[in-house]
Amino acid sequence: MRVNHGGGATWVNLEGRFAVRIPDEDLRWFRHPPNSSWIGKQVQVRGWLYAVRGELRVTVRHPAALELQVNGVADPKPVNRP
Repeated sequence: MRVNHGGGATWVNLEGRFAVRIPDEDLRWFRHPPNSSWIGKQVQVRGWLYAVRGELRVTVRHPAALELQVNGVADPKPVNRP
């Protein structure tokens, strides 16, 4: 997993040419935006997939579409704001 920023969005690049895109204007909804602390955790993503240059992507606009997991269990630190 790799987390970086570019093109007006934060990108979480997962294994197997799959990327999660979070537009800058939607980061305000995230209590804990993606960063290096996400590395090594499993990420469950809900949304519509689309393909760009052989890579699958999903745009996430709200933290309810993401869940971090540690050892298959939801991370006690939520991604969303209260």
